[in-house]
Amino acid sequence: MKKKQFVIRLLKVIGKDRRNLILSIFAAIFASAIGMLIPYLAGRAIDCISTDMTEASYNSLFTILISMCVLIVVASVLQLVFNRVNNRITYFTTDVLRKSAYKKINKLPISYIDKTSVGMIQSMIISDCETVGDGLLMFLNQFFTGIVAIIITLIIMIYIDYKIALFVLIFTPVSFIVSYFIASSSSRSFKRQAEIRGRQTSYISEVAGNFRTVHAFHTEENICKKFDRINDKYRQTTKKASFLSSITNPSTRFVNGLIYAGVAYIGTIAVIKQNLTVGALSSLLAYANQFMKPFNDLSSVYTELSDSFACLDRVFTFMDQDDEPIEGDEN
Repeated sequence: MKKKQFVIRLLKVIGKDRRNLILSIFAAIFASAIGMLIPYLAGRAIDCISTDMTEASYNSLFTILISMCVLIVVASVLQLVFNRVNNRITYFTTDVLRKSAYKKINKLPISYIDKTSVGMIQSMIISDCETVGDGLLMFLNQFFTGIVAIIITLIIMIYIDYKIALFVLIFTPVSFIVSYFIASSSSRSFKRQAEIRGRQTSYISEVAGNFRTVHAFHTEENICKKFDRINDKYRQTTKKASFLSSITNPSTRFVNGLIYAGVAYIGTIAVIKQNLTVGALSSLLAYANQFMKPFNDLSSVYTELSDSFACLDRVFTFMDQDDEPIEGDEN
């Protein structure tokens, strides 16, 4: 529930840059939709070549190739616009979070400042806000294009051969389920990693700020041992989180490979029985691969967002601290 509230608050911040957000959504939709038409046209071109080459076949092939070139150029331009706009949205959001967190420092009560290390606050404003921005950029780059790709790919596959489309539709979510369970485990590790990173930054800041005191009392060895313990905990947590996040993609790709092999087998039998053309099979194989790719991308996004959510929790928890009461306030 708390995570959901923080996400809603982040969306409100993003919504302040409404013009770029709308432009990003439309660019993602059109770029993805245009890109999805290319495998279908490629299959049509293969069918033109596999038949007896007449003048009409040459004309059709030429028209298809020209159309593919135009679509590739348009999709590339839209993708460029899409990436630039997403970068602007991310920089804007990160800037707003940092400024809001920095202004909050001047409103906090002295008691909170005394019990909270300076390094922890520095880590939150600099590192955590940056991590939230990185997660947001990955989400913007993958989410809308992935959803559009899934929908359009499924429609075209049903149009070509509904049986193969049904086979892919039934088994593809298996890869998403696998990635979900892995990502759930990595989420806890990323949250622990963010906490230890804050402690590490805090400790470094405190020692650096009291450098002369450390030398005066000859406590260098104890300080180094304590830092080693914190650093070792951070290393172990990071290794666990990185390992869990790294096996998401190979696991889903293994499942997707089995699905791709199933499409090839069913499609080959259909071609032999002359229920499907070679070009249509080529398009189906391409679409089967593209249909599974957004699930891989979205699962990777979910895994990476685990770290961003942990940092977002820290940022908004800091901002939600009670302000210093104003003198003369009856409350």
